[in-house]
Amino acid sequence: METSGNYSNMTHYDGNKLAADYRSELMTIYIWPFVFVVICTVFGVIGNTMVLYVYVFHWEKCKSRVFFITLATLNFVNSAFNMPIETLVLWTPLEYDHHWLCKTSRGMSFLVNDTCVTLFISIAIDRLLIVYKPFTRRLLTVRYAKICSVTCILLGAASAWPGFVFYGTATVFEEINGVNVTGQTCYLSDRLMSKVTWPKLFSMILFVLTIIAFLVIIVMYILIGRKIYHVTRNSSFSRKSKQNVGSIVKSFNFKSFTRSSLKSKDSSQNEVVQNKTLKQNKNTEQKSKTDQYMRRVSGTNFQASRDNTITLLLVTMTFIVSFAPYITLVTLRYMDEEFYHNLNKSGRIAYHVFLRFYFLNSTISPFIFEFTNRRFREKVKHLFWTRWRKQTVVQVSRSTV
Repeated sequence: METSGNYSNMTHYDGNKLAADYRSELMTIYIWPFVFVVICTVFGVIGNTMVLYVYVFHWEKCKSRVFFITLATLNFVNSAFNMPIETLVLWTPLEYDHHWLCKTSRGMSFLVNDTCVTLFISIAIDRLLIVYKPFTRRLLTVRYAKICSVTCILLGAASAWPGFVFYGTATVFEEINGVNVTGQTCYLSDRLMSKVTWPKLFSMILFVLTIIAFLVIIVMYILIGRKIYHVTRNSSFSRKSKQNVGSIVKSFNFKSFTRSSLKSKDSSQNEVVQNKTLKQNKNTEQKSKTDQYMRRVSGTNFQASRDNTITLLLVTMTFIVSFAPYITLVTLRYMDEEFYHNLNKSGRIAYHVFLRFYFLNSTISPFIFEFTNRRFREKVKHLFWTRWRKQTVVQVSRSTV
């Protein structure tokens, strides 16, 4: 809900009938973001509960697991706490008066989002170490990942605390059918509206830091992608070269064997044995170097590392894309105080939907795990299949008793 400049003809309606009439008119706008947030809430709670269940109870301890659990926990808090309160705000656009609940939800929103940004930077650094410094990364333990996660939460809290202070019950002005109506909602609290400089400064600092963080993350993943591309290309070239060298060696051995047939039988057999031994030694040495190189690139397991990297990359990019509309609209709102009130009805619907578009990240992330991480998908299928079989056996046993 937005505030605007001073109105010369401000009217406040206390009658239940009139309030209901104006609420129904406003709901033609707010019903769209309301439905959007409700859908995000349902799928976010279900999806993140599934992710937490799999990684907490059915996944071996490793560094990536800690990052996944931290992300899923943040997304679950967003889905189970912040989103339901947002639906309440949208359902009562002129009658929301829960000051401390508003403070808590807005502060938690900033905390979750700021922590996600710092956590995505930590994850990108971890993926960078896997590619460029694999031995250094292997020396880092699960405790390192836990320390990173806790540090990210503390940094998020340090940058988000003004959100707990600035927001609360606010008086807002809405123009409905040519009549200016006042109401209450969850926004910058009334006592701060006279000193709006501090909220603007807070938003400006967060905006700059978020843009810098996004650029750093994008650059790091570009470096990771380039390295993986070169490694994959070199590995493919190495396999082709190995096959060509093998065919040449075979042809050479055949000709050498033909020429050496003029010599004595013993010397010929000794030469063949020496050539075979030399070839085996070269192949063994080459395979050893290749295996060592792949271990350096992947850390422990190439397939698992690649799946985790792709998953984390898509989750990070989803967060950036879903957060971009919020940053854009907040910037426009502070640059032009009349921005919202100059919009028509369709524009206001789009405004309120895209202002809450960052909720989409908490909803989509679990499904990214499902479609991009093969091991996660297999574990989910196994868990559901096992549970279904147990229920089937119980039902059959009860029916036969």
